[in-house]
Amino acid sequence: MTHAAVQLNARTFAQHPDDYQRFRPQYPAELLAYLASLCARREMALDCATGNGQAAVGLAEHFPEVIAADGAPAMLSLATRHPRVRYVAARCEALPFAASRFDLVTIAMGLHWVDRPAFYRELRRVARPGAVVAAWAYGHSHVGGRTGAMIREMLDKRVAHYWTSANHLAQSGYRGIDFPFEEVHPPPFTIRAHWTVDELLGYLRTWSAVRRYRAERGEDPVLDIERALRAEWSGDQRRTVTMAIGMRVGRVR
Repeated sequence: MTHAAVQLNARTFAQHPDDYQRFRPQYPAELLAYLASLCARREMALDCATGNGQAAVGLAEHFPEVIAADGAPAMLSLATRHPRVRYVAARCEALPFAASRFDLVTIAMGLHWVDRPAFYRELRRVARPGAVVAAWAYGHSHVGGRTGAMIREMLDKRVAHYWTSANHLAQSGYRGIDFPFEEVHPPPFTIRAHWTVDELLGYLRTWSAVRRYRAERGEDPVLDIERALRAEWSGDQRRTVTMAIGMRVGRVR
């Protein structure tokens, strides 16, 4: 991805930072514990493209110091505060940190948006020899019954054209993506959220494809299924929403 595309993408996500803070799901605690267990030392972790700090705050349960970097200051302004997490405005391709500093470097839902060769160069510079690097993304949400069918129809018919090649990389769990590290094969992880209909609808509206659809057509593609969802899903009822996580993990040598 070119520098211009990276900048455009950062501006897109920065337009509605509160939506990402409110509606994006939390990462499983066992995923972050697993990554920490791979590290020979647990002194300092770096979370790149941190967004609202979901992964960084989870990592703070396992590291005395976590630095969370993001190129969008608007996102950082709403990030979850934690005494062991320090937020820094910085792009993945230009990390303002000393060499050989981090025991773990993570990037959640971000590897498909960055200039990977430039990021990998920076990652190798700031990571200690033998450090662990992990990139992960979650796929489309799965809900049982008629709700799930309506979401799949929206995916297949309404917004399918608005997913980019970068989105498809994330949805594949980064399979086949360049990842020049000593590979470690993680166990499977799944996000399980228990959402109301408002939380699900809010999440759907954070999709980049939905935002592109709205920008081009001037209408909200979620409205059609919103009416149907509200007709059969009461406002305070919670349902289980699952998302499979695809992950690449390796060591810096």
